[in-house]
Amino acid sequence: MQSVVNGFRNVCMAAVVAAFAGCSGGDAVNSLERMGLRGNVRSLDVSAYEAKACGGTVTKGSRVDDMQSCCSYRFDERGYVTGTEYLCGGHVVKWEEFVYDGSGRPERIVSRSVRYGGDRTVEFEWNGRCHVRRTFDEEGNEVSEERTEWRRNRSESVAVGGDGSVTFRTRYKRGLPVRQERTAADGTEVLKYSYDGNGNPVRVERFVNGAAAGFAEMTYTVFDGAGNWTFRTVYRMAEGGERVPYRIEERKITYY
Repeated sequence: MQSVVNGFRNVCMAAVVAAFAGCSGGDAVNSLERMGLRGNVRSLDVSAYEAKACGGTVTKGSRVDDMQSCCSYRFDERGYVTGTEYLCGGHVVKWEEFVYDGSGRPERIVSRSVRYGGDRTVEFEWNGRCHVRRTFDEEGNEVSEERTEWRRNRSESVAVGGDGSVTFRTRYKRGLPVRQERTAADGTEVLKYSYDGNGNPVRVERFVNGAAAGFAEMTYTVFDGAGNWTFRTVYRMAEGGERVPYRIEERKITYY
């Protein structure tokens, strides 16, 4: 099922955005902690490739031409993301810059892309255990607003934009999301996560309107000296229900 992998990728991207928000239950948390990275990371470059089954093994195919799969992150010495770049066809097509206040909470994200003419911005407003995230287009018009509240090991986000309202309810265990529910006009989607002992996701199950709709599994085979993974294989459920290789992902990590 292509859809479960896409759902998995979309939620992973949402988790990265949560890392930029730098909060856990309303408390500031640096990006490295939120992204599960160890050590004083300076940069993280992610590349994805097609995975091919060959003679009982999985080999790396062509590079994926997808900016959600191939991207770069830069961190300051405090562990906060300061910039990102997204690549498509080997070229940077979108980049972002992040501005934080003195406590480590983001104040503003500025986004630029070859697909639009000016800067798009995201502004944050904090109010106790709730934060408001407003997105503006390149002409300064507000296009969406998202409000998130935390209660112990749960969070709820309500996003309102041109496509209507979407609600995300997330449950956490030891700081990691274990269940996320998305409710919108088109129905309800649930993703359930399982992790290894190091906090790396190893399985994601997807349910749509209560019915099972596929899974994705990840295996990790190469780690660097700090314990961060640098090579993993992503599997998905094929139409017949069998587990097949889907992607090979590599990470290049540098440190201060």
